[in-house]
Amino acid sequence: MKSGFCKQNLNNSKESGTPIKFSVFESRKVPLLISMLILKEDLDPLAAIGSKYLTPHLEFQVIEKLNDPKLGFKFLEFSRQKFKLDRSFWTYNMLLRSLCDTGSHDLAKIAYGYMRIDGYFPDDSLLGYLVLSFIQAGKNDIANKLMNEVGGSPFVYNNVLIALVEQNQVTEALRFFREQRVSKFRHDTRTFNILVKGLCRTGKVDKGFQLFSEMGSFGCSADVVTYNTIIDGLCKTHQVDRGLGILKEVQLRDDCSPNCVTYTSIISGYSKLGKMTEASNIFNEMVDSGTKPNERTFNVLIDGFGKIGGMALAELTYNKMLWFGCIPDVFTFTCLIGGYCRSGQVDQGLKILHEMSSRNVTPNAYTYAILINALCKANRLHEARDFLSQLKYRDFGRMLEAISIFNNMLNVGCVPDDIAIRALIPHLLKAGMHNEAFRIKKLASERLNLGLSSSENSIS
Repeated sequence: MKSGFCKQNLNNSKESGTPIKFSVFESRKVPLLISMLILKEDLDPLAAIGSKYLTPHLEFQVIEKLNDPKLGFKFLEFSRQKFKLDRSFWTYNMLLRSLCDTGSHDLAKIAYGYMRIDGYFPDDSLLGYLVLSFIQAGKNDIANKLMNEVGGSPFVYNNVLIALVEQNQVTEALRFFREQRVSKFRHDTRTFNILVKGLCRTGKVDKGFQLFSEMGSFGCSADVVTYNTIIDGLCKTHQVDRGLGILKEVQLRDDCSPNCVTYTSIISGYSKLGKMTEASNIFNEMVDSGTKPNERTFNVLIDGFGKIGGMALAELTYNKMLWFGCIPDVFTFTCLIGGYCRSGQVDQGLKILHEMSSRNVTPNAYTYAILINALCKANRLHEARDFLSQLKYRDFGRMLEAISIFNNMLNVGCVPDDIAIRALIPHLLKAGMHNEAFRIKKLASERLNLGLSSSENSIS
């Protein structure tokens, strides 16, 4: 039956003054009809139909079908004035989320007030969503009021902080934390771990360390995650000795012990500074403590030895890696290749490339870039061009790497050959990188006077 039958009943009712009656089948279309009347702002028949047919479930359907949070809010207010109805929590849940999604936080605040009047409290999911949304809208006072009024659980509180940190809104997360410190909410160790991680990740390590130092005043104790986060942050800002001091602190505790991540952060910090003696000492200390190193531990050591030309120690570390049962990956082999190429042992680097193949590890563009650069410097131009031709342009990032390699080859006087150029240009065009394709074609033509095909001349 078409909706016209509903309209006919409505028109007859207007003319005769008799109550509106729908068949069972027609009543299924009531939500749609009410939605139409709301859109037309036809309030008299809306009140007549609503008083007879509106239920909590139908009210939910109407607001959902409107697909317009502001209209949905308008209908909710009309419904509250006209009809005595036990509204559903899910109606408020849907409306509040959609109002916040569209930036209508003032209406959401009013709708939340209606929800509380009707006797509902938000569950953890809705509360966390509302608090986060109000903070992001710059309405921290409302967010704090919600938390204090409802008494959100640590789960909700921490999830709000996680969401803010993941969206790089660390300042807002810290402000929310400071504002909540006077509330009845009890912070826990996870709260501090979230904030310290966010501060360290954004380079604010000193602020992270300050927060770390305040944990005791909140009745919280640092765990290994806290220590690992602050140590990693210190090492990444070249404060490795300070990080080592924290490691010593952890080692003195009875309730917390350093793990592989703790030691590896210190090892990585010293390796990046070229202090391989210190890095090796920490590695030995790690093994002596019974802590098993992982792939990353060995990779940072191999990379560190390679960068100072200590390839004998890099190879020794690689063998230790195999002895500990750790599986070398593309980063492991690329570090070895880089170390050998850096020290002028290109043939040894090529041997490592063959070992990669025997272990079914696929080189990446950076692996090729190191080899191509070393071969060009050694004036082994034919081999360098062969490697450029082997690159697979599977994604945008890989093509950017290939362009970088192409530029580096030109800078050292090694011009890629016709085959390499013809392999690269179609992929650039397919990715919409027309300017790069045109530039490479032009440079190659100038250097090699290549006669490219008509399809390659169609660059726009």
